[in-house]
Amino acid sequence: MPTLKTLHDVDLKPAQVVFVRLDLNAPIAGGTVGDTTRIDATIPTLQRLLAAGVKIIIGAHLGRPASRQEHKYSLAPVGEVLSARLDKEVVLVDDPMAQPPSSLVPMLPSGAIILLENLRYHPGETAALRHERLAFAGHLSAGVDWYVGDAFGVAHRQHSSVVELPECIGYDRCVAGDQLALEYQMLSGAAAGGTRPVSLVMGGAKIADKLAAIMGLVPVLDHLIIGGAMAMPVLKAMQISTGDHVISRQELRCAELLIRNAAAGGLTIHLPTDHIIAPAFDAHAPATTSAGAAVPPGYLGLDIGPTTRADFKTALTGAQTIIWNGPMGVYEWSAFSAGSAAMAQTIAHHPAHTIVGGGDSLSLLNRTGLAGSISHLSTGGGAMLALFSNPKLPGLKALWA
Repeated sequence: MPTLKTLHDVDLKPAQVVFVRLDLNAPIAGGTVGDTTRIDATIPTLQRLLAAGVKIIIGAHLGRPASRQEHKYSLAPVGEVLSARLDKEVVLVDDPMAQPPSSLVPMLPSGAIILLENLRYHPGETAALRHERLAFAGHLSAGVDWYVGDAFGVAHRQHSSVVELPECIGYDRCVAGDQLALEYQMLSGAAAGGTRPVSLVMGGAKIADKLAAIMGLVPVLDHLIIGGAMAMPVLKAMQISTGDHVISRQELRCAELLIRNAAAGGLTIHLPTDHIIAPAFDAHAPATTSAGAAVPPGYLGLDIGPTTRADFKTALTGAQTIIWNGPMGVYEWSAFSAGSAAMAQTIAHHPAHTIVGGGDSLSLLNRTGLAGSISHLSTGGGAMLALFSNPKLPGLKALWA
């Protein structure tokens, strides 16, 4: 595993301009941040930069907005939390394309911080074409002295502020922030195999997005536990009824490939043996328990059932390393939260080395007061899984020593 350059390796000078790419992708409802875990994780890096006397420009994203008109994706509420945590004025720049962000630094009050509005409001941030990403990065990089990458949650993304911006600033002036360095250090051991036996607990949805990471871990995994909507394509591939769940061809092919690779690698897959089902995707829909692994027609499986909870707990017996990403159901709704809560309890009280990543999983642990019982909380679920598959993530290239 390559080593990273960090803030400890460089001598920052007062008044230098530092662009910090942070992961501030926090849940926001009604203009209020619901869970501040990712924001709080950035504070040590920002405090270190403030102590060095540099001028700070923060770049970050929130969600996947289709246009600037989707105001619910504004970083304004995040800026308020940052300001309170740091006791500093945080100035939100609504349109960083109007002029190079560094040109705004002299206009700021002493010690103030610039926060650029959601970078994903700009097509250049996520453009498929490299020259478009380079153009956006070139604008952002003008007048910037250093780049600090502290957004592990997007280290697997081929995005302008993650890949092209460090290139424009110069790799010799790019370092990892405290949170990203910690993530890399904590996850590197697990990515190399961890302490066997190793169990991976997967939940949530979008099996196609997570398949590559799982495939990369097959050689070092002993048990794979799958719950939530992610289990449905695998059940269907095993000719088990999934009720009214809509499963794409791609998801089904991925599930079939996973089953074949697991069998070839000697990996044991554990799937739900019962479900909490409902006739509609609704928080108030009447919930019942299925008779077995099959979801009957006219129903959706919205949580794992009581038998499955016990089965999954048994499957984790003897594990030395446990990695968890994704809830076991629609945990936000009380009628369908018991499975995820049970998994959180099992992992939090397990003697194994435990790693939990992903916004939903972190939120669940915070809700249940169990976050402090986990060995490592990763701010990036997708990036965490991608690192296990391939440690040379796009967003880490510029940060290697």
